[in-house]
Amino acid sequence: MAGMQLDDFCHCQNCELGPEIRARIFEQTRNAAYEIIQRKGATYCAVAVGLLRIVESILRDQHTVLAVSSLVPGYYDIEDIYLSLPAVVGRGGIERVLHLPSNGQETGAL
Repeated sequence: MAGMQLDDFCHCQNCELGPEIRARIFEQTRNAAYEIIQRKGATYCAVAVGLLRIVESILRDQHTVLAVSSLVPGYYDIEDIYLSLPAVVGRGGIERVLHLPSNGQETGAL
């Protein structure tokens, strides 16, 4: 949720997140687009809804936290790459990218 680590979120919700559940979440997230295509034949409706939300935030200067792709030089020592990360979006487009804390395993996987 807007940059909160999953473990912290689960702690706040009094739920446990074991390795099996974590692996299932990873698999479902990685395969979500394929599932949509398999069931509906396309993902363009979801893309349109997402784009609408971004445009609303810009036109209304809402300063909304949205997952958007942008060039993030130096993010975890990565250069010349675009990543989809939570960012504050307002009239000026991406106003700032939220830096997500990461453990060593997550950084290594990235």
